Amino acid sequence: MPRDWYIAGDVMVKIVVPSGLSTGDELGLSEEPIRISPTFHYLPIHCDAYGGVVPVEKLWMLGQSNIDMTLVHYNSVLWQYLVKLGMAGGLAPGDAQMGAAGTPMGGNAAVGDNACNYFKLIIEASEVNSYIFPYCHLAEQPTTLPLGSAFSRTHLSVTSFPYATVDGAVSSEGNDLWERS
Repeated sequence: MPRDWYIAGDVMVKIVVPSGLSTGDELGLSEEPIRISPTFHYLPIHCDAYGGVVPVEKLWMLGQSNIDMTLVHYNSVLWQYLVKLGMAGGLAPGDAQMGAAGTPMGGNAAVGDNACNYFKLIIEASEVNSYIFPYCHLAEQPTTLPLGSAFSRTHLSVTSFPYATVDGAVSSEGNDLWERS
């Protein structure tokens, strides 16, 4: 089981969203360390010769990362847009318009394409050390406290995972869960 790690300090958090939005890509500034929690998934293979309980082998079934952060001085337009992306609403008009039930979140498109409801998360830990999570979605509804205040803070939980378009590499092999630059 991997362990959590933290990106400390006041860091800028950026996102890449579909090109139909023209507000820039700076989501906000972190107030406290950002927690990264990788989760690895395995599928046990059981065999009667081993008693059927203890697996003979385990298959790697990919992984994901959960990213928790609290932002101050955040871009409320991008924040609202992330909520829309989380509901497969993309570029639909209205603040809370959902996509149809069963809408593929990736839309068989790359991040930045208008059909894709995923976003790229970039955490700039320093000028020479950034963490990039190429395919993300909100893990839960973000919270903002106190509401309506000039000094509001927002807490975001984001899930990062490997993604590939149907037209591209169908295999997960070689896909990045995160990158460092």
